[in-house]
Amino acid sequence: MKSLVALNAKNNSFTGQLPTILCLSAPSFTVLELSFNEFSGNIPPGLGNCSMLKLLSAGYNNLSGTLPDDVFKVTSLEHLSLPNNWLEGALNGIIKLKNLVSLDLGGNELSGNIPESIGELKSLEELHLEQNHMSGELPSALSNCTQLITISLKGNQFRGELTKVNFSNLPNLEKIDLLHNNFIGNIPESLYLCSKLTALRLSGNHLHGQLSEKIGNLKSLSFLSVANLSLTNITRTLQILGSSRSLTNLFIGSNFLHEAIPEDDSIDGFENLQVLSMSDCSLSGTIPGWLSKLTN
Repeated sequence: MKSLVALNAKNNSFTGQLPTILCLSAPSFTVLELSFNEFSGNIPPGLGNCSMLKLLSAGYNNLSGTLPDDVFKVTSLEHLSLPNNWLEGALNGIIKLKNLVSLDLGGNELSGNIPESIGELKSLEELHLEQNHMSGELPSALSNCTQLITISLKGNQFRGELTKVNFSNLPNLEKIDLLHNNFIGNIPESLYLCSKLTALRLSGNHLHGQLSEKIGNLKSLSFLSVANLSLTNITRTLQILGSSRSLTNLFIGSNFLHEAIPEDDSIDGFENLQVLSMSDCSLSGTIPGWLSKLTN
């Protein structure tokens, strides 16, 4: 047993508590993959003995309770993946895992805010906290996680202005999903400096104003969802986005209330657009001819 360094037991029907006792007999474990089983109850003590563990994955089980201090003792962890369980409580201890590259706690019952200390996780590339009960403002220190590639916070109760975070410090950011939260104010200009961004979803918040021409800087943007905000000036919005050659999916519904849909040839581009949703805008006018140019 002492030579065992990895256990992959996902996609089975194992029940009971997580087998953290393995860390006593084989402390050299580096991988513990237990996803898609039927483990239940609290995470028992013992993980702290796996001093070389790099990956702990136990998503899609029925785990409950709070994340124990034992998890935060495993400072070697690079990947912590516990999505779609029933875990609750706050994230306060996460700062101890200085080597984290990916954190996936989506689809749980977590509450509280994202601590300001998250900025100390300098290697973090993936942050998944979607579909929880988390709240509070995004900490400005999030912009210190300069290696971030994905931020997924949809389906929470986060609030405040997004301008608190300087997204221009995140040059590797490719995907950001903030769907269905309570953010207010304008879309931050610093987002338009994330040149690698491919997917941006801000729908279902309380953002307002007009879309900035600077969104044209996002040359790789293929998915944009800004529906159900309070955006204005549909003509200018379509003129700006038409030059986004990578754009394939565009959702702008529930905005531009009672404006007239532009019918002239000032709308051009959208060379690769495959999906266009403008539902629930109460737009007036006739179906414009420029739509026929969107051959994809």
